[in-house]
Amino acid sequence: MQHVATLIGSLDRPIGEMDLNALIETISQENGAVIRHAWLCEGEAVDVFFDGGSAELKNILGEWALENSIDVIVQPVAGRRKKALLADMESTLIKEEMLEELADFVGLRAKVEEITTRAMNGELDFRAALQERLLLLKGLPASILDDLCKKMTITPGAKELVATMRAHGAKCLIVSGGFTVFTSDIARQLGFDGHFGNGIAIEDGKISDAIVEPLLDKNSKRRILGETAKQMNISEADICAVGDGANDVPMLLAAGLGIAYHAKPAVQKQANFNIRFANLRALLWVQGYHSKELR
Repeated sequence: MQHVATLIGSLDRPIGEMDLNALIETISQENGAVIRHAWLCEGEAVDVFFDGGSAELKNILGEWALENSIDVIVQPVAGRRKKALLADMESTLIKEEMLEELADFVGLRAKVEEITTRAMNGELDFRAALQERLLLLKGLPASILDDLCKKMTITPGAKELVATMRAHGAKCLIVSGGFTVFTSDIARQLGFDGHFGNGIAIEDGKISDAIVEPLLDKNSKRRILGETAKQMNISEADICAVGDGANDVPMLLAAGLGIAYHAKPAVQKQANFNIRFANLRALLWVQGYHSKELR
């Protein structure tokens, strides 16, 4: 089976011929027969196609890339371009964690950040973490939700990722443990086909500490991926999923291309694929899109 190693640089660390040669040499040293290479975007992404390779090649390349502050994804060539995208929102499509932004209004950002970090590292159950944070935010005026929508910062590469995949026939969905008041806005801005998230309870114009059922958690994300595959009559292997937290892991492991994006350390260890340095355009390079195809 022919494989491809996609080497990806970033704005702070572009890649060049020296990086390409080092990649080719490493593959050859691990019994891989290099066939050819092709630049997808000068200075940003290059494919190296090869046959064979040792069982440890993927790990060796991963360690080499980490040491050099670049990204590399190794996968079979067949089926690399996916038919659907399922994306987490907070700290993935946007830079913020919106519960932390809410906490700013009551001076509790540090406390909420601590809870979020524990949850995203898998140290705290998602439901328990959400309940704990809602208790801190109870009583805030619901009007601030609309104000916070204006503060959301789109992650670099997100617009190109969604626009390019949709232009080539892929279905794109947001699958987030965040609130639908935020997922709906980002879905509209980026042109997603749909979005999934959690409701937020409002009582007398104020945020309540009640959890709106059913809760969208890690199991829900995995379920939505399976349902999407069935609805589209495709395999789960035809889906690209991306996220950064522990509640994304089941979805990432089920997808054919499940990428942990600038993820928490515990998530990086569990994921089959990691993007640690590049922006979200990396998901297009990994699928073999050329810069001329980007929208």
